[in-house]
Amino acid sequence: KTAIRYYKKAIDNDKPRFQVYSALANVYGSTSKSDSAIYFYKKAILISKKEKALIYTANDLSNLSLVYVGLNKTTEAKTAIDESLQLINQYQFEYIRNIAYVNAAMVYKALREYEKSEQYALDALKMDASLNNAYTQKSIWGTLAEIYEIQKKYDLALNAYKNFMTASDTLQNQDKKVELTRKVMQYESDKRQALATAEIE
Repeated sequence: KTAIRYYKKAIDNDKPRFQVYSALANVYGSTSKSDSAIYFYKKAILISKKEKALIYTANDLSNLSLVYVGLNKTTEAKTAIDESLQLINQYQFEYIRNIAYVNAAMVYKALREYEKSEQYALDALKMDASLNNAYTQKSIWGTLAEIYEIQKKYDLALNAYKNFMTASDTLQNQDKKVELTRKVMQYESDKRQALATAEIE
């Protein structure tokens, strides 16, 4: 809610740039407010196209495709992800290719085009090997586990599920470390404040 208020204030106080609309769409998407996410992604895409900031256009189209998947609007999801991938291939936007492939795998799974979904997931996995990103690996292995189960490739499904759980555990541990670090920093801040107060008194 704080983030939404901040971005809306930025929109009200100034001529907003597409990044503001994109950030607001991301927040709405993460809180399952799909209609608002779609509205702001479309505004961000329209402006970034006008400003020729096409890497942002491609990234927002990729994110938009997942919102459509969540609403079971698979035709719209395919249109969005295909346009995103077209821009990535045309302009060699390698920085966002990995996450676009992760999203494409989920879109094509929703479309029941399982071979295409599997290929995007495996390609994303190859690109992610050097990054070792637990978030994307969780998504990739989760997609693969579902595909292989549908295809009755149970050995592959079990292996994918094990990797999915490993990535999930890694993310959970990372979250715990972040929370512990936050508490330590807060404790140190409170201690310094208490000492400063004591010196004044």
